[in-house]
Amino acid sequence: MEINNRKPSLGFALVIFLLVIVTLAVGMLVFKGKLGLLMLLCWFIVIPAGAYLKYTFSDLEKMAYDMIRSGLGAMMIVITVGAMIGAWILSGTVPSLISYGLQIINPQYFFVTSFFLCSLTSLFTGTSWGTIGSAGLALVGVGAAMDLNMGIVAASIITGAYFGDKLSPLSDTTNLAATVAGCKVMQHVKHMLWTTVPAYVISSILYLILGLRNNVENMDYSQIDVVVSGLDRFFNIGLIPLLPALIVLILLLLNKPPIISLMIATGVAAVIAIAYQGADIATVLSALYNGYIIDSGAPAIDKILNRGGIASMWDTMGVFIFALGLGGLLNGVGILETLLNPVSKGATTTKRVVFLTMIVSYIANAVGASLLFAITMTGTLMQPLYRKHNLRPENLSRTIEDTATMSAFLIPWNTGAIYAAGVLGVAAIDFIPYCFLGFLTPVFTILYAITGRTLCKLDEGEEYGEATMYKSRFNPLRSEKIESK
Repeated sequence: MEINNRKPSLGFALVIFLLVIVTLAVGMLVFKGKLGLLMLLCWFIVIPAGAYLKYTFSDLEKMAYDMIRSGLGAMMIVITVGAMIGAWILSGTVPSLISYGLQIINPQYFFVTSFFLCSLTSLFTGTSWGTIGSAGLALVGVGAAMDLNMGIVAASIITGAYFGDKLSPLSDTTNLAATVAGCKVMQHVKHMLWTTVPAYVISSILYLILGLRNNVENMDYSQIDVVVSGLDRFFNIGLIPLLPALIVLILLLLNKPPIISLMIATGVAAVIAIAYQGADIATVLSALYNGYIIDSGAPAIDKILNRGGIASMWDTMGVFIFALGLGGLLNGVGILETLLNPVSKGATTTKRVVFLTMIVSYIANAVGASLLFAITMTGTLMQPLYRKHNLRPENLSRTIEDTATMSAFLIPWNTGAIYAAGVLGVAAIDFIPYCFLGFLTPVFTILYAITGRTLCKLDEGEEYGEATMYKSRFNPLRSEKIESK
């Protein structure tokens, strides 16, 4: 006998959703629980709810696993970056970048310099994750050696990386947002300038002000000298160790897959570690898996260099798996759709359509814990409303990126924040308050929604665009798109 699944009522969906949010919030803030474990515990809230709605356990299992599969590309990047960090330190790549950076960068301008460098790197390579794992890794080491506020250091790296990624035609999120909205990539990029550029300028000023507050006169430069001399003592500092960083930058500029680019850079670093730094094969293999380990007698050096390795990423991998699985369950049993349906009925004006798009984007990012899931889900749900109100598709794609892309690092359990925290070694709760670009960009989205400025309408007789082209390619539960941020 065929069993018809129930559609969750609004009250039921709201209760389940709130239980999940409360479990995560209380578990993290009150009991200091591990995020991965809390995500898994939330499965035990949603699975009984799904069973009550007459879904079989096989159905629920498939919902979770389908979403987890969509994040396998991101998980492979996380593992590879862990190995790359260990190899880059052993080969002298990171020590050389730190040594040169300490001798060149003025501490007062460090935050804004970091912001600019990561913006340019990401803009030309099209990947925020690649930027964080390469340029960001070196910059966080320099910031630690200068004894700067690591929350601000990490925030300047992350937001700079996501700025470039958001505006780069090479970025997968940029292309996906344009595709699900139904517009051309360059139309989408140009339209984002209205919200992104003013937010970027203000963020730059704030990072400059925070940097100028660093009292250079009272800064202990002897500590920096200790780090520089220590790095010279333990590594052969020079241009050859910089080759892995140069190679990964070139490969990403050539639009090669991030996973392949990172693996090649890791292999080159391993060869340099053996041939140039004098490491043996056993030491290289240990660094790839366990990370670089040193007891130099100088705490500042040990703090900077003792990191990396595949093993250091297992906690991050656990959060990825359980967060994506939870998103698949919540979406699969209809919780998200039920919560959004009554709100969409009230979207009777252009302003309300934009506000609703922002709400949907934030909820999808929080529930799915994945940027690509949020972009796909928001575009799928909201495109009919933009058609109805005769709004050009770039309005939708811009709003999606202003919220989904710019909040990926503001939600502690989102894969964007998890990845950044794992690679940079800075807790999300420490860098989130200083991620100004993420907070400021949607402010301009709201401002334009209220005033109506830059919200362009379709010309008379103009078609919405190739708006349905994404339907056969992207599915929120079975996305074949690799999350390669």
